[in-house]
Amino acid sequence: MPTPKPSRRLSASQRKEAIARAVLPVVARKGFDGVTTRELAAVSGVSEALIFRHYPTKEHLCAEIYDYCSHSFELDYGRIAQLPPTTESLVKLTYFLIRGIVVKRPDHADASMRLLYRSLIEDGLYAGRVFGGRQLGQMRRQFCALLAGARATGDAVEVESVDKDLFWFCHHTASLVCLVRLAERPAVTYSARADALVTELTQFVLRGIGLSEATLREHATRERFAEWLKSPELTLLATL
Repeated sequence: MPTPKPSRRLSASQRKEAIARAVLPVVARKGFDGVTTRELAAVSGVSEALIFRHYPTKEHLCAEIYDYCSHSFELDYGRIAQLPPTTESLVKLTYFLIRGIVVKRPDHADASMRLLYRSLIEDGLYAGRVFGGRQLGQMRRQFCALLAGARATGDAVEVESVDKDLFWFCHHTASLVCLVRLAERPAVTYSARADALVTELTQFVLRGIGLSEATLREHATRERFAEWLKSPELTLLATL
């Protein structure tokens, strides 16, 4: 009888990520305060002592789950940072940001969104890490720079809002649509299917931040968005 191969030992960082991946759905469902270490140990297949060793406080677990979710999110932040300073890039960034939030994703991503919404109405700890994180900060600054460039070329007009708030308005509008669609039987059913919904929502948001109708006709059409999705430059999302 062949000798069974010994299981590969995980490094400390690999173990922490494995635990975060395993506990994310239950934490998203119950919140950080509503789940016990016994439950965390059961779903991750380790002892409570090991849970405490890696995560002595709720803040430690929150940080690890945030790191796991940010690394597995579908937007390619490296490519986003390399966008040229054009109005088309502003439209592209806005489209893929909205699509990355709204479109149904793998279970771990839906769980991270559920955790985000729960955090917003509870202690705000996880939500603070998401909204204050480096990646969204990078996107917000780039969004503001691209919007200023669009105004300089006449593609957009000034609106009565601070530019960084306009970024959050875009993000939070998409987030509410995602929240409405998370339930198995959503409370609101939109007329448009997912791809068309993302297109219409992107156009709505772009009008709200001041882009002209001529700019929308040139850069924010169903055909342009479909073309971008054939070779998705900024996202790891599969086409629906």
